[in-house]
Amino acid sequence: MDKSGNVIQLQRLKQLEQRFHLTRAIVDKNQLSDVFVCSTRNVTKIMNNLASLGWVEWHPGKGRGNKSTLLILCSFQDLLTEQLKIMIQNGGLNEAFKYATIFHYQHIFKQKLPEWLKVYSDDLERSDELNGLVGYSLPPCHPMTMTELQSGIYVNAMFDTLIRFNSVSDTFIPHLAHQFYQSNNTYFFRIRPDVYFHNGELLTPEHVKSHMIKLTKHTPLFTSVKSVSVNKRWLEVTLHHDDPIFLHALADIHCSVYLDNERDPEFPFGTGCYRWETRLPEHWSLIKNEQYFGVHGILKRADFWVADSNMTDQLEQNNISVQTEVAMHSEKERQAHSKRTTHYRLKGCQAVCIAHHVPVHVREQLASRLKRTSHQHFSTSQSTQLSCQNLFGDDFNTSTYLATSDLDSNEHSALRGETITYWNNENSALAAMLESLSSTGATLKPTNELSEADVWLNDYLFGHDILLDQFYWLLANKMTEQLLPPVLHKQWKDAIAHSSHLSQLFLDIEEVCKQKHFIVPLWGKTVSFTTHESLRGESTDSLGLMNLSDLWFDKRDHQR
Repeated sequence: MDKSGNVIQLQRLKQLEQRFHLTRAIVDKNQLSDVFVCSTRNVTKIMNNLASLGWVEWHPGKGRGNKSTLLILCSFQDLLTEQLKIMIQNGGLNEAFKYATIFHYQHIFKQKLPEWLKVYSDDLERSDELNGLVGYSLPPCHPMTMTELQSGIYVNAMFDTLIRFNSVSDTFIPHLAHQFYQSNNTYFFRIRPDVYFHNGELLTPEHVKSHMIKLTKHTPLFTSVKSVSVNKRWLEVTLHHDDPIFLHALADIHCSVYLDNERDPEFPFGTGCYRWETRLPEHWSLIKNEQYFGVHGILKRADFWVADSNMTDQLEQNNISVQTEVAMHSEKERQAHSKRTTHYRLKGCQAVCIAHHVPVHVREQLASRLKRTSHQHFSTSQSTQLSCQNLFGDDFNTSTYLATSDLDSNEHSALRGETITYWNNENSALAAMLESLSSTGATLKPTNELSEADVWLNDYLFGHDILLDQFYWLLANKMTEQLLPPVLHKQWKDAIAHSSHLSQLFLDIEEVCKQKHFIVPLWGKTVSFTTHESLRGESTDSLGLMNLSDLWFDKRDHQR
């Protein structure tokens, strides 16, 4: 017997169970009409429908005044769970989620989803749909203000830049601007005529001009811009001086062209090959943008569901697609997950920053203490693979590192009695840093304001455009004014405008920052994820981000 029902019929069963529970009951039409909030005339029709579905056993009383007998054959929770499972098996994943939401049974949906997705993912008919379980709620996805690594996979899929940077050839490629060139200190960009935002609005050079003006106001990467104007299909950007960083910044995903979304400012409209379909805190989906001017993604849609710890355990057993948050892993942790989980080493590191106003001798001893802590941590875990001595996250060199570290804790006596104010930014390694410093006899004081902090932890992550990220992390982000002496900061910024070897200049700047203990590299980072065995194209970039446009499923019999 088909036991599937609609929302109204499920609601009727829920009302009956709340009133009469799962025991046989003697009822009359007046009682049932109160339960259903309907007329007595409709009671018979409702009960016959529920009985025909096999959900209840109902024997109506014959004759005036004779009562009926009722027995609920299946609990509402069990029935709803079975309904959700059937919907998912039939391809109605989003419909199932809607049902669970209507009845406030999202916890059941989340609990059972890994098991149900195993069947769903093995279906050959849905080889162009991705379902991922993630360990975080929907992050803001505004390209200009994006700070969370988790946002990257969505922002990369939904937004476009005027030009793109090719790290192999070290050149810039036209994109939203299908032509561009430089004449003296002015750049000319010809805007494509066939690009639409996801809300259907045509992209115009005026849009790009407005966007460019926003960039000059909100990011230090564009301080060299003098004026922005439109000449028919061309955008003209004149600089105060020839800025070697300008094109690098323009090709960065944070500088993608977008259209403001007044209803939801954290999720502006993009022009990319995927667009939002559903956007809820615990479930969101992207679908292919059929109006895209460039190369479409292979997947038709991608759904993401928030997983709790129990779901993640089931997930690893069932081999379902997932991408987790960035995290540090000791060697033991890496081995524990190696059967199902792939780890990618990120380019960059986690480092402690020490403000320039901290006295030199205190900076030296803070750096020494934290280096020693880093070394001890990885000696204990029998792994030095993730320890770093450079911001790029180069593998740990023990001899070099120990040469600059004090191993005698008595030599940290200068910290005893000092008050060290730390920025309480909820960094994942903050507790380890505080524990190490507390043993020196220093007084530790938290602050929520970076401007008041003596020390803090920061994640230095580098994408495929290393030069741009070096400039950003060393000189252009909000921390550098607190980190570097103003004179040194200005001196280095001036040097960039006249340098013919920027890569070497940035390496020299990094070396000074380490020697003067403004920045102390500690740990490298990895990103880990578990995927369905048929997923292809899942390799990550240096930031640990998959490109949604490259993903596809190979569900032939000769899978690897």
